[in-house]
Amino acid sequence: MRPPDVKFLTPVYHANIHCATGQICVDLLDSEWSPALTVDRVLVALQSLLADPISDSRCWEGDAQMHEILRLCRNDRSAYNRTAREWTQRHASDTLLTSFESQSEKGRCRTRCLMWVAAQVELLHELP
Repeated sequence: MRPPDVKFLTPVYHANIHCATGQICVDLLDSEWSPALTVDRVLVALQSLLADPISDSRCWEGDAQMHEILRLCRNDRSAYNRTAREWTQRHASDTLLTSFESQSEKGRCRTRCLMWVAAQVELLHELP
C-alpha cells in the first residue's frame, strides 16, 4: 500500500511544504510510510514538522523559490520566522489563527493545533 497523498490547501511558508503546491516533504509520507499509521499519527507528525522544520531537506532540489526558503531557514531563522508569520497572517483564517495563538499561549494547543492542521490539509487517500 502506498502512502496517502497529503497536501496543504492554504499557502504555507515552510521549508518542508512547497509554497505553490502544498506538497509536504516528510519521510513519514514517503520512505517511512506504514499502512499501520493512523490519521492522528500523520497529523501529529505534521504538527511536529510545522513547529520544527527540517532545514537539510533535499526534496526541493532544482526549485529556486523553495531553495531560498530552505536557505533562509538554515541561515537566518529570525527572517524565516518573520516571513512565515506574514504568510500566516495573509493566508490563514483570522478565526483559526486567533484561536490557535490563544490556546498555544495557555500551553494547551495539541487539540487545537491538530484541528487547525486537519482543516488545512487535504487527505487524498483513505487512512485507517
